[in-house]
Amino acid sequence: MSVYIYERIDIDGGGRGRFIDLLRGRWANHVEGRYGVRLAGLWATVGSTAGWPEAALLWEMEDWAHFARAQQDQYPVEDKDAFGTELRAQALEYRKYGHSSLLTPSPFASELAQVRVGEADVYLYEDVRTRPGGMRAYHEALAGEYLPVAAERGLQLAGAFCHALQPNTGINLWRLDGWDHWVELMESEQEHAPTQSWLGRCAELLDDLDAYLLATPPPQALRT
Repeated sequence: MSVYIYERIDIDGGGRGRFIDLLRGRWANHVEGRYGVRLAGLWATVGSTAGWPEAALLWEMEDWAHFARAQQDQYPVEDKDAFGTELRAQALEYRKYGHSSLLTPSPFASELAQVRVGEADVYLYEDVRTRPGGMRAYHEALAGEYLPVAAERGLQLAGAFCHALQPNTGINLWRLDGWDHWVELMESEQEHAPTQSWLGRCAELLDDLDAYLLATPPPQALRT
């Protein structure tokens, strides 16, 4: 089963585009070539829905053995990876700090968790916190009750993940078919009975849910 790291990076000032360029080019190529770690997703958070300016990343490893091997070969980076140390020093010019989540895909979604860079322009990110011990029940309901509803509305599940170290915590990633699709979703949500039914189920299953939008950067660096 694949292992993922989701990172949310707080950018200092107007350096998000240059930070994204650094990641897209040298950093992603370096970590994949040296450690086999693949950059599966790279986005800019949509500032009107979340903190800003921020960048978000999703790294993919084959399994826990691959994760452990990559960490062992990499840390402490100052002693083991001179070029990686230089890349981190360059990134400090653009970023303040970040937060990482170590993830595994839910068993029902393991084959869906195949995010590819640039696959869609807009993603919906959901941070879910279930009631104690309730992640399995939530994912069963997500698979059995909501996926058909989501498909009817054109939402594609890119991944449903469990946090490996924090119980009752997970992440969902949904692909949207552009901004017109987002408009359609928002305008119809209140009157769409199956969606309202699902939101009621979420109130039963979850302690909290946070959501925001992610935008895939264009080939040119973002100047925001």
